Amino acid sequence: MKLSVPERLSLLNILSTVKGTLITLRVVQDLATLMGFSDDEVREYELRQEGNSYIWKSGAASKDIEIGETGRKILAAEFEKLGTSEEMTLQLLPLAEKFISPPQDIDLKEV
Repeated sequence: MKLSVPERLSLLNILSTVKGTLITLRVVQDLATLMGFSDDEVREYELRQEGNSYIWKSGAASKDIEIGETGRKILAAEFEKLGTSEEMTLQLLPLAEKFISPPQDIDLKEV
């Protein structure tokens, strides 16, 4: 799956809040390693933190990251939790839709 710098940062943020079994946390740890940035990427993208924001060079390449079935399920569950708790944001929506299907047939009268 191709993931941009902001998508990887968002997923790292989401992964940092996951709670679960030892097995779940081992998978989360592996995912965080995959999503992380190498020294070369930090230099090439000029990636840095300023206050509560991350800054990087525009045009930074997306990275193809293979996420296994268990990792996809964990991330889908975390995005579902964000949606259920009404903490999902428009910024996260396109990323969430890579892991969960958008709802079908929404009755706007219930919204």
